[in-house]
Amino acid sequence: KVTAGNPMLKYYDGLIYAIEGKNAEAEEMLLKSEDLIKTYPPATRTYAHVAYRLGKCENAQPYFVRFLGHMPDDRMTVLALADCYTRMRKPYRALGAIKPILDVNPDDMGANLQAAGAAGLLRDLRQAQPIVEKAFSLAVKSDEVDDATKKMLGRRLAHIEFSTGDAEAAINHLVSLNTSFGTDAQTLILLSNIQMETGDLDAAEQTATQLFELVPDSVEAMNTMGAIRYRQRVLEEAIEFYDRALTASPSYQSARKNRALALIGAGRFDEAEADLRLLLEEVPSDGEVRGLLGRVYLEQQLPEAAMQQLKQAHRDVPKAAMVAADYALALARSGYVASAIAQAETAKELVKTKGDKILPYLDGLIAEWEQQDLERRQKSDADKARIQEEINQKLDAKEKAEKEAKEKAAKEAEKTT
Repeated sequence: KVTAGNPMLKYYDGLIYAIEGKNAEAEEMLLKSEDLIKTYPPATRTYAHVAYRLGKCENAQPYFVRFLGHMPDDRMTVLALADCYTRMRKPYRALGAIKPILDVNPDDMGANLQAAGAAGLLRDLRQAQPIVEKAFSLAVKSDEVDDATKKMLGRRLAHIEFSTGDAEAAINHLVSLNTSFGTDAQTLILLSNIQMETGDLDAAEQTATQLFELVPDSVEAMNTMGAIRYRQRVLEEAIEFYDRALTASPSYQSARKNRALALIGAGRFDEAEADLRLLLEEVPSDGEVRGLLGRVYLEQQLPEAAMQQLKQAHRDVPKAAMVAADYALALARSGYVASAIAQAETAKELVKTKGDKILPYLDGLIAEWEQQDLERRQKSDADKARIQEEINQKLDAKEKAEKEAKEKAAKEAEKTT
């Protein structure tokens, strides 16, 4: 390799390292080429791709943009820039970078795959769906795309379909994936969970059993089977599955949270508290977990501790109706009845379904608390009247005593004269 010190020679050293796949050495040498990586497009491109291969998208991205200003049709660089934007969680910029390629060739496989990756970050799932559908449709027809990528796209599409309300299409897609490309654990996990969410617990259990047969020591299968047993209200069996999952993987947060729910349902509040405290140590901002801990404290007859946790949980997940309802209950049990009534009204506004069972529950609490508040105010008024009567009686007695003392003094004065 050339060892002289001028920038151009250092660039060539870096280029040779890059060609050999020695990216760390290439990066070090290219950075020593001074401003050449900014002013000489081939050096700009080389440094951008080296930084990208090293996973340094924040460094690579401005150099990709700089180079594409000179050579906008460099497909490889455009796709790398789009991938960087996706990794940086900037999906709209990724889609914008890919658009010129797709405008020329809508069926470009690489560009469609990158677009599907970016679409996975979009909050608007209906906007993401046609992008993923297009990539999946092209992928299943292509011999250049491996089966693992095809199944990943299929799962992503099924997730979008389920999340936008088409559970039947999602289930059909997942079943088709296993039929066409072979059974795998991730597809079975997603399928079982969607079946469970639709209420088809028998089908969910069959899928989870299939997962056990495929991967006997799968902690995901244990967690899924636990969730199925929980929904079947076979709580002790559910807890046993969660125990197995956590024995194999103590850091498995989903299984720990699910076990806490099952323990609450089984009335084993001290054990649930231990799980929830451990979860909050790992993720203090998890409002759902904090809300569950507040519920445990209510069951343990610790209203002030519950109030503290539920107040923060309500801030963390302000649209969670059950958290808001439990916060109202904690306020009432701590003696803040008027505040509890206002909080319960807030909880009612958060309920999305008119037939939700929480509404009559809240109405019953509000009626009970309003009666308590009325009785408290009536008692307060009665207490005030009683106290005032006692004060008046004391004043009357004092006035009478003073009058009698004056009369007595006047009589004694008459006697002396």
